[in-house]
Amino acid sequence: VGGCDVETQRYLFLCLCVWGASAAKQTVPAAKELTVGKVTSTSANLSWKAGGKVDGYLVYLYNNETKSYDRLGATTQTSYQFKNLLGGERYVFGVRSFLKQDKKVLKGKLQKAKCYTPLLAVKKIRQTSAELDSHKLEWNAVPGADSYEIYYYKDTTRSYALIGSSNKTSCTVSRLKPTRTYSYKIRAVSTASNGKVIRAAASAAFSAYTKPGNVERFTANEVTSNSYRLEWSAVEGAAGYRIWKYDEALRKFVVLANIENTKFVIRDLEPCSTAYYKICAYATLAGKQRFGNKTAKLSLTTKPETVEPILLSDKGESDVRIGWKQGVCDGYLIYTSAEEDGAYALLGQIDDPAVCEFSFIRSPDMQRQYIRIRTYITVDQNKIRSAYSSVLEIG
Repeated sequence: VGGCDVETQRYLFLCLCVWGASAAKQTVPAAKELTVGKVTSTSANLSWKAGGKVDGYLVYLYNNETKSYDRLGATTQTSYQFKNLLGGERYVFGVRSFLKQDKKVLKGKLQKAKCYTPLLAVKKIRQTSAELDSHKLEWNAVPGADSYEIYYYKDTTRSYALIGSSNKTSCTVSRLKPTRTYSYKIRAVSTASNGKVIRAAASAAFSAYTKPGNVERFTANEVTSNSYRLEWSAVEGAAGYRIWKYDEALRKFVVLANIENTKFVIRDLEPCSTAYYKICAYATLAGKQRFGNKTAKLSLTTKPETVEPILLSDKGESDVRIGWKQGVCDGYLIYTSAEEDGAYALLGQIDDPAVCEFSFIRSPDMQRQYIRIRTYITVDQNKIRSAYSSVLEIG
């Protein structure tokens, strides 16, 4: 440089060298105004504005485990969709613009944006079992959910109260009452990597039921040779009762009748015939007819037919011989009394249905003697007796 001394020339030369190096290192315009657009439980849309002319953009996702940014890809657009995310999580996205120069890639400053992905509401709740005092609920998993909170409708407060949580997509609610309908809501919950707890909106209300209560007493009254009356204890909340009868041909119990009260008369039966019955309560619960547990089987046998006694011979104060037509039975019981409407005592027993006569000596204490007969059959070592015959007066 003319007109300058040596030191000045050296200084100016150094300045020119520094300026030339700075000019050779080109600055890459950074992306501007990063904006997180549509966010779902599994994706997020990121957009930005160009800060200047560049060849493209590199996109990054912050890795909470390594505490660094993972590069996911490159784009020439000013937007990018991040996929395969988890609901209820905090995400930090990064964008760096780049230029290609002399086989090198020059990168701009990393720009950042963050968002929380939402948790979806629980859907498709269903009841998979029901007992007298409990039931089980199941539902579809929500992406990103760590656990689920279960709420039930509390009548006293007319609101839903938290009863527990589950880290599974199912729960069993216990300590309930039979023949009841309960209403539930379920909420998905997630804890983000920064410790923030995120709760989804509560599910739609879902109704679940418990079984109708058990019939505690099941018996029969007024058993005759061709009919009897079934009776049972009432079940609280039951709309009715289903009676089942064993079908010998099908070898299973089939539905006989649905009854709203607690009595049912069965007629037109054969004498000495045995049948088996079961019963259960039913009620309309959660929109459908639900049935309780069946009782143990009740075995019932109709009584044998009554036979009528006739006097065959009477020798005054000595032997008396009576007879009757043969009945369908296992034997006969002969009763006597000194009064027509008095108490009858067993006089004799015949255990052969083919023997249809009976002889006895008149009691000297009875001016008149009254005779009645009952047939019987033996079922499970128990005697089932017919009704009394009409009265045969002797004397």
